[in-house]
Amino acid sequence: MDLVSDETLGFELLAGADRCPDWTDDGWRTWYARMADLFRDHIPASVRVFVNVDAHQALDPAIVEGLLAIPGRDRLVVEWTEHIRPGLHAADFCEASACAFARLTQAGFALAIDDVGSGYDGIGRALQVRPAFAKLDMSLTHLARRVDPRFLRDLHDLFEGVGAQVIAEGIESAGDLERVRAAGIRYGQGYHFTRGMERTAMTGVLDVS
Repeated sequence: MDLVSDETLGFELLAGADRCPDWTDDGWRTWYARMADLFRDHIPASVRVFVNVDAHQALDPAIVEGLLAIPGRDRLVVEWTEHIRPGLHAADFCEASACAFARLTQAGFALAIDDVGSGYDGIGRALQVRPAFAKLDMSLTHLARRVDPRFLRDLHDLFEGVGAQVIAEGIESAGDLERVRAAGIRYGQGYHFTRGMERTAMTGVLDVS
């Protein structure tokens, strides 16, 4: 959500267990192979969509091919998420995957750094690829309930300095929203915005059934 205009910035599209039930590489390749048809048949051209891609997936030619087949690349935001496969270390993939994500931006996709603050170096990733968005993990939004929330403004200023708009995740209450807005953060997502919304109302805007 745009916290200034109260308009919808976009939707985050998640596979879920019903769409990728085995969570294997082949399962994910099948999911991303469906993306072009899903966008073409179910998602209005005016809707911006955020899609998670981890470092391993960004290096998978089949998954990249699925992304490149999506019509209207300018409406897709690829989120570099921190999901790391068992037995792999994020640092081992960081440089190679940064190049892979940079190629996606060159192909016309916008890029977001996901999970900033949840573990691995979100700031370092942002400095490598200069994303359009940086998504603060919900743990930071919730931490601001217990400590001085000025650190949110510091993060906002840091990412703004490298040209990234900040999105605060995990906004679940009016208090969360007030603290995020006070930090100068323009965008946010969380249960606070969808509480009470019927599924039919959501699918009327974004139908992926």
